[in-house]
Amino acid sequence: MKSIAVIGAGITGVTTASSLTDRGYDVTLFDLIRYAAMQTSLPTADSCQPPMPRRGTAGRPSSRG
Repeated sequence: MKSIAVIGAGITGVTTASSLTDRGYDVTLFDLIRYAAMQTSLPTADSCQPPMPRRGTAGRPSSRG
């Protein structure tokens, strides 16, 4: 059996490791964080931003006050 190392246990790394295991490879998954896909659960800077003001049609500011 061939052995493969997958570096990075994010969603892509875990999906790749699972697919390779299904195809018969012996897979070792490496990551700096103890558990797989842990940073996926953390909010990003974009999700902490206040919502954008509402706009009128075609991206122009609404003429209503």
